[in-house]
Amino acid sequence: MKKIRVYTFRDWANGRFVLRTTPREVRKRGRPTIVAWDQISQEDASKIRTKQEELFREAVQKKLEAWKADFSPRFGRSQLKAIFLRETISQCLSIMFDPIPEGDMVFTKFWRVSFERKDILGIQEYIRRTIKEGWEDGYEFVHSPKCRYQNINKIPSQIYAQALWQYHQWLIEFGIENHMLDSTAPKENTGSELDFSDSKANEKMIFLRELGVIDFLKAQEPFSTSTNRLATLLSAITSEKSTTLQPYLNAMQSNQGHSKNDPYNSRKAVEKVRDKLGNIGVKLK
Repeated sequence: MKKIRVYTFRDWANGRFVLRTTPREVRKRGRPTIVAWDQISQEDASKIRTKQEELFREAVQKKLEAWKADFSPRFGRSQLKAIFLRETISQCLSIMFDPIPEGDMVFTKFWRVSFERKDILGIQEYIRRTIKEGWEDGYEFVHSPKCRYQNINKIPSQIYAQALWQYHQWLIEFGIENHMLDSTAPKENTGSELDFSDSKANEKMIFLRELGVIDFLKAQEPFSTSTNRLATLLSAITSEKSTTLQPYLNAMQSNQGHSKNDPYNSRKAVEKVRDKLGNIGVKLK
């Protein structure tokens, strides 16, 4: 009777076999020895699992620190810091929670990166199961550092997802510490539950004014001398007609008192908009 070999932690650490639970790359030369967990002694299997968790956490921390090191100096140089911070948070949320479009590749809105669709699916699956629902799926997908059959140029979706979630949380803390986000806003808000697309035209104008967009644009050419052109630009952003927006702009910029067209005459609308901004973590001055 042929003796069944029992594999060890040392075999795994030296890359002598690949676990059946880990994804692997096909190589032109040589095929990996694929081993199931029941071919490893319990003691050595426990050592492998402990090392896999350690490698996972190290990889997550490395990716997180890389993101932070990239963000911090660019934030320091940015002249639109609040917008830059909000866009970065929005991009994290988009990757983690937004519906995934059809096609082989998915392109990000604010970051100059793209993903294979299957990788986005993997990221969102990890976020749903591990971050949101609290399942413990383990770390059995992690390779030994010496494994020759892993794709060293690609971060596993689970590692990317965990690092992305921690980066998102760090960005929120950063925003609160720098008085750009409201500390009372729920930090675990995914953004996927909130949708302001049903906002009325006057509310949209209040959003833009509260965020400083209108005042910023009014200081630029040609909008500093043409309300009509400003209304035309904002029509593209708001999906409202320019003829609807121009009376609002005229009233907001006039000093004639309480014009019927001034969106700020509706206290209810102002409070509604400010509440919505607070719900997504925007700290108003």
